[in-house]
Amino acid sequence: MPSWSPWLNSGVVDEQDVTISTWKLAARGINVSWKAKNVVVEEGVVIQWESLTGLKNRGAVRFLDEGSEGKCRVTMKISFMIPDFAKKISSGIVSQKVDEALEADLKRFRARCLLDHRKEMKKMRL
Repeated sequence: MPSWSPWLNSGVVDEQDVTISTWKLAARGINVSWKAKNVVVEEGVVIQWESLTGLKNRGAVRFLDEGSEGKCRVTMKISFMIPDFAKKISSGIVSQKVDEALEADLKRFRARCLLDHRKEMKKMRL
């Protein structure tokens, strides 16, 4: 799984239907999984999904072209149903921890993209 998300164990696109993917997450000894369907995909603009099975969630990742040097702003909006086992903990605490983890993941994702971009630019100069 991507190096930028230590809590996602896997994300696999279905070979028969590329709009379907299966995800597995592990955090603090808790494992959850879900199958999701991309409901809106506009390349370079938005990926929007809804879960079909498992952990109930939906969300969207949006890419906003910032016009200079190929930069873009990435935003993510996600909503999810707290699993029964986590309801014993305050939902506010769970939501806060998920928000913190997603923010950290997006920062790692940004760092990875910048590193890959620098490598690509270096190759082009050679």
